[in-house]
Amino acid sequence: MLLDELNIENFGIYKGSDHSIFFTPRGEKNIILIGGLNGGGKTTLLDALQLVLYGKHAKTSNRGRMAYEDYLKETINRHSRHKSAMLELFFYHHNEGKRDRYQVKRSWSVRGKSVKENLLVCKNGVEEPLLSEQWDEYVNEFIPSNISGLFFFDGEKIESLADARKSAGLIKTGIHALLGLDVVDNLSRDLNALKNRRKIKQQTAEVQAQIKQLETRKKELKKELLPLNEQRTLLKEKLKQAESDLNDAWLDFRREGGELYKLKKALEEEKNAAEKEFEKHKKEMRKHAEGAAPLLLVKDLIYKAKEQAIKEEEGAVAKAVVESLSVRDSKLLQLLEAAGAGQEAIASARQFVEKDKSERLKQIPEKTYLNVSPEAFAGLNDEFFSGVQSQGRELKQGYDEFQEKIAQISKKLGAVPAQHIIAGIQNRIEEFKAEVEKLKIELNLVTQQVQEREEAINHQDAQISKKLTDSADKGFDIERQLKVLEQADNVRDVLTEFRSLLINEDISRLEQKILESFQSLIRKDDLIDKIDIDTGTFKLTLLGKDQQSIKPSRLSAGERQLLAISILWGLAKASGRPLPAIIDTPLGRLDSKHRNHLIENYFPNASHQVILLSTDQEIDQQYCKGLEPYISAKYKIEYQEDIKSSVIKEGYF
Repeated sequence: MLLDELNIENFGIYKGSDHSIFFTPRGEKNIILIGGLNGGGKTTLLDALQLVLYGKHAKTSNRGRMAYEDYLKETINRHSRHKSAMLELFFYHHNEGKRDRYQVKRSWSVRGKSVKENLLVCKNGVEEPLLSEQWDEYVNEFIPSNISGLFFFDGEKIESLADARKSAGLIKTGIHALLGLDVVDNLSRDLNALKNRRKIKQQTAEVQAQIKQLETRKKELKKELLPLNEQRTLLKEKLKQAESDLNDAWLDFRREGGELYKLKKALEEEKNAAEKEFEKHKKEMRKHAEGAAPLLLVKDLIYKAKEQAIKEEEGAVAKAVVESLSVRDSKLLQLLEAAGAGQEAIASARQFVEKDKSERLKQIPEKTYLNVSPEAFAGLNDEFFSGVQSQGRELKQGYDEFQEKIAQISKKLGAVPAQHIIAGIQNRIEEFKAEVEKLKIELNLVTQQVQEREEAINHQDAQISKKLTDSADKGFDIERQLKVLEQADNVRDVLTEFRSLLINEDISRLEQKILESFQSLIRKDDLIDKIDIDTGTFKLTLLGKDQQSIKPSRLSAGERQLLAISILWGLAKASGRPLPAIIDTPLGRLDSKHRNHLIENYFPNASHQVILLSTDQEIDQQYCKGLEPYISAKYKIEYQEDIKSSVIKEGYF
C-alpha cells in the first residue's frame, strides 16, 4: 500500500477546502517530512487518515468516549460558515501484480440535530458502489483496523508499551491479526455452539396440534408477505424512476446553465466591483493625462528648447562682455597712442583685441527666439520622464486588466439563462427530491414489515423443525449425536493444536524481529541478549547476557521508548505487509543520543513510505540534514490568524 494524496475540507483546524498534501515518494527516497508547531494541525492530519479509512472504528486522538455522530460534529471547523466537512484519500494497492489506485471520500454534514455521513469509494477512477457499502470490511484487506496502531502512532505516547503487561495486548492483537487466528477462534466457538445444540434433550412425544398451529400461522405469514413483497417491488421501481427523473432534471439544470445561474448574484457583485475599479483607473488615467503626461509627446522638443535657452543665456552674457570690453579696448588703444607707443606695438594690440572680440562674438547665437531662462526647464530630466511613463504604463495595465475582467464576467452573465427557464427546472428538482424522500420512507417501512414476516416465518420453521426432531427415533438420534459430538471434540483438539503451533512458530520469529530492531536502535549489544514472549499471556520478557530477566523500569526513558518502537517495528516487519509508517512526534522526549539512533537507523528503514510529523524542536535543521538523502518531500503547517486556519505549504522550518 502506498498513500498518494490527502485532501481536507473544514476538518479540525483546517478551514475551507484548499488543503492538500501529496505523499508519494520520489525514486528511492522514502520519507515525507511534515513540520508544524504544537497545536498547528499535525495530529489532525493523523486523525484525518484514520477517520477517512476507518470511520466510526477510527482510533483518533481526541474522541474518547464520544458518540460517533457527536465526534463528527466536533471535527467540523468552528470558524466555517458551512456545517460540513470532507476527507479524501487516494492510495495505491498492489494485487496479483497489478497496481490499483483507490479513492476514499468521506463527507458529513449537520442536519438539525443529526449528522448525515456519505462514503464514496472509487477504484481506478470508477465508482464502486459495493466497496462503498462494505468498506468497513474491505478496508481490512489494506490495513486491518486492529493493527493500524503498528503503522500509525504517536511517538510521544508509546513509551508505555515498554511495560510487559501493556505490550502483551498489542502483541496478542498483532499475532491474531497476522496469523488469521480470529478465524480459528470463531470456528472453535461455532463447534461449541454445535455441541450445545446437540446436547438438548429430545422430546419424547409429538404434539400434532402445536405443529398444525405453527403451520397455520406460517401460512398466514406467507399470505401477508406476498402483497408486501409486491408492494416493495413496486416501490423499488417507483424509486428507481424518481431517482432517474431527478438525475435527468439535474442534467437539464446543468445543460441550461444552472450552475451559472447559481453564480449570477456573485458574478454581478464581482462585475460591480470590477467596474468601480475600472472607473477608478479611468479617472486616474484622465488625471494623469491632464497633468505631465502630454509632455512625453514633446520630450525631444523640450530637450532642444532647454539646450537653446542655455545657448541664449550664454550668448547674452557673451554680448554684454563684448560690449564692455569694446569700450575698454578703445580707451586702451588711445592711451597707447597718447603715450607715444610705436606703431608696431599699437598694431599688435589692436590685432589682439579684435581677435578676442571676434572669438567672443562667435558665442552669441545667430538667432534668439526663446528669451526664456534655463531655470524654466528645471526638473524636466530623464528621471522625470521615466517616472511619468512608468506611472502611465501601470495605470494603463490596470485599466486593461479590469476592462478584460468586465468583458469576461459580462460574457458569463450573458450565458446565464433566464430566470423563468431555471425556475421551472428547479421546481422539478424539488418535486423529484420530495418524491424520492417519500418513496424511500415508504420503502423502508415496507422492507421492515417484510423482514418482520420473514423472521417470523423462520421462527415458525425453527419451531416446526424442533417438534419434528423431538419425534425422531431416539436410539438412532442418540447414536448420531454421539458421533457428531465426538467429531466436534476431535476438530476442536486439532484446531487447538494448530493454533498453538502457529503461535509458537510466529512468536519465535517475532522475538527475533523485535530483538534485531531494538539492537539496531540502541547500539548496545551487551544490554539485551534475548527477548521472550509467553505464548499464553503474550507477556514480553527482556533477558540480559546472563539470561536473567531485566525489568523495563531499569531502562532509561529513552531506552524504553526505543523498546516500544522496536516492538511496533518488529510486529510491522513480521506482518510482511508493505504498509506505510506514519509517526507523529517522532522524537518525543528522547535525548540527542537516542534521537541520532532513530535518525540514522529507524526512519530510513521503517517502511517503503515513512511520513514524519515533527515540531521544530524535534527534527531541527541538524537532524533534517541527516535525513536529507532519504527525504522525498517537505511540508510545513502554519496557522494563519487572519483566516483562522492552518495551511499546508511546501518546505520546512
